Amino acid sequence: MKRRFLLQLFLESLPLIVAGQETNSGNGSIQGHVTDAQGLPIARALVALDDIMRVNSMETKTDEKGFYLLANVRPGRYSLRVEVAGVGCDIIPRLIVNYGEKIQKDFQFVRHGKVANCKAS
Repeated sequence: MKRRFLLQLFLESLPLIVAGQETNSGNGSIQGHVTDAQGLPIARALVALDDIMRVNSMETKTDEKGFYLLANVRPGRYSLRVEVAGVGCDIIPRLIVNYGEKIQKDFQFVRHGKVANCKAS
């Protein structure tokens, strides 16, 4: 009788378990715009996200409007780096993503004679 109850309970809860795994609803996202000193969008800038343990990383490039989106980011500690060819780079060395969090991070670049070194510390 107890076995039958446990089996029935398992079978009834199985759709809930599977649905939770398919949605990734606990993951977060990071999005923003990359612009120049005049506020004009910078297309094709590299946006890279690396976790502190160097296990998970993802990258994308900005679109023609300077927009980027890193979706389905697992909760954790990351560094966020943006590189613009011939201009430089910027890095946020410690960025924490929580469950379901949507983070907005915009970057504005000013052209300099020297391209900066872009390493997480």
